[in-house]
Amino acid sequence: MCEVSYLGRIRNGKVGMKLAIATTASDAFALPATVMMRSAVDSLVGKHFLDIFVLDCGMTSRSRQKMKKSIPGSWAKVHFIPID
Repeated sequence: MCEVSYLGRIRNGKVGMKLAIATTASDAFALPATVMMRSAVDSLVGKHFLDIFVLDCGMTSRSRQKMKKSIPGSWAKVHFIPID
């Protein structure tokens, strides 16, 4: 994970940092990648906001939707970057 910038959101009297993580995923790796992302969000919820960048190596739209649904939007945002 890398520190990106301050997030102007205040929770419990503290300002959290905005963090970014990146991973690659294909349909074969979509589930393990989702588990990794959810684990990161769950361990940082209430402390930091996450921008998650997924380098999409051939995921179906169904897999992308399932992945997005698994990540709570209040503390994380998933971005897909298509890779040819």
